[in-house]
Amino acid sequence: MTTPRLEGFSMPPEWVPHERTWMEFPPVNDGFGDDADGDLGRYRRVWASVANTINRFEPVSLVCNLGDGEVARTMVDASIEIHETPIGDSWARDSGPTFLTHPDGRLGATHWKFNAWGDAGFSDWTDEQHVGAFIAGLAGAQLFSSP
Repeated sequence: MTTPRLEGFSMPPEWVPHERTWMEFPPVNDGFGDDADGDLGRYRRVWASVANTINRFEPVSLVCNLGDGEVARTMVDASIEIHETPIGDSWARDSGPTFLTHPDGRLGATHWKFNAWGDAGFSDWTDEQHVGAFIAGLAGAQLFSSP
């Protein structure tokens, strides 16, 4: 089995400049609710505000649940990329990939086996299992999967 290290990839320090920020848009779920005029709408406005602020400094890609891209588009700047796939939560930091770099400029990504923080019971993580690979594919990164 090959590994990122054997292939010459490494994880850059967090202070190294990067090309873009990846985020997930809050979907309907038990935590966010389903009321676009209530909690869900409030969370989505906050996420959109963060995305729009980051977008002033670097590109942003927003991963949305199937059917939510149109709603997200009304809330974020037109230059923000929107991609739809089944998602169950909005924590791209946890279910998304860890990006890696290679000295020759190639981009790699580790797709972690996500289990909702040990199946803590407050999140349906079924639809989060593929998010890391999905984002890595969109970014054109060489994919490495965790055991």
